[in-house]
Amino acid sequence: MERILLYYPAINIPDGNWLRNSLLYTDKVASIVPFVDMNDKRVDDDTKLLYDNGFYKPISVFNNLNPSHKEFNKFQENFINTIESKEFKAYQKVTKDYPWGQDNGITDYSMYAEKLSHEIVDFLGERNLLKRGNYGVMTVEKNSAIIYMSMLADYLASISSDWITPSTDEQEFEKLTFQLADKKVLTYRLQLESCLPTPSPDTDIKDIIKFKKARQQEMLQFRAVLDTLEQELRNAEDQNEKKLKLIQFQENLQKELLEIKKLLGDSKLDFILNGFSSLLDFKQKEVVGTVSGLGLASAGVVASLPFLGLGAGALLLTGTLISSYKKINRQVEANSSSYIYYAQKAGLLEK
Repeated sequence: MERILLYYPAINIPDGNWLRNSLLYTDKVASIVPFVDMNDKRVDDDTKLLYDNGFYKPISVFNNLNPSHKEFNKFQENFINTIESKEFKAYQKVTKDYPWGQDNGITDYSMYAEKLSHEIVDFLGERNLLKRGNYGVMTVEKNSAIIYMSMLADYLASISSDWITPSTDEQEFEKLTFQLADKKVLTYRLQLESCLPTPSPDTDIKDIIKFKKARQQEMLQFRAVLDTLEQELRNAEDQNEKKLKLIQFQENLQKELLEIKKLLGDSKLDFILNGFSSLLDFKQKEVVGTVSGLGLASAGVVASLPFLGLGAGALLLTGTLISSYKKINRQVEANSSSYIYYAQKAGLLEK
């Protein structure tokens, strides 16, 4: 089973911090595609490069928008119920007389028809939230499109055999991504904000690919510690315990990176830190889009959801100073922060 970050809403992932961070810290990246052939002209060169090297997975909607599938029907019903809710209508401030083409501050999203079921196309069209265009492209009202693509990413991730986590670099999409289960069991988002070193904007994607292939063991060690943190957060009994785990996580990363400096006599391990976010506990919840979750968003209290922020860091505290050169190198290799260290030494990270 692979760990994959599913980017949405676009087919091609923008060449920016999200792609570089995600590529460096996970097995693969993915996106939702309305085709099955990677030679499709809508696939850009960077996406093809990642695919050819085994670091990109296309998540096709074909055969997954099937009314005979129970999970799809549940996803579709959740979406329709959300759009029909009073809370959503109040939030989007759009009526059935939505003024298409007028400059009223409301924008639209273009979506490929293949990403929408016939029932949803008809449903949105009847409510003047969708207009059919040429060449299989639909124009969908902004908030309806945001909710649909977020819930579609959740649905496609939930039915996959891989460990897929929906993620996006667009704040509007994260704001309206609902993470409340049907039984009101809250799930958690770990926000690695200002936590992980970010590859420099001028770092070539090919260099990251080469580095990942050479440092697979270090990446697995690094990720294992993040898994441990996530499990500890899920098992924590209250918010105070969660805060303590996060503080320890932060302190341990700082200490471990300093330990590597001491072991190798390196004083140049300085990073410009950036962050990205991912949704946790994804496999333990059902695809949802509850009215209550939307109500929280419309009430302006999205920040009150249990979004757990991290400062500059975390990882497992290991390592002691050793005189032997070989022992020192073995110690560095075993250090769960060594993946970050070697990425910096390879010139991938900002200084």
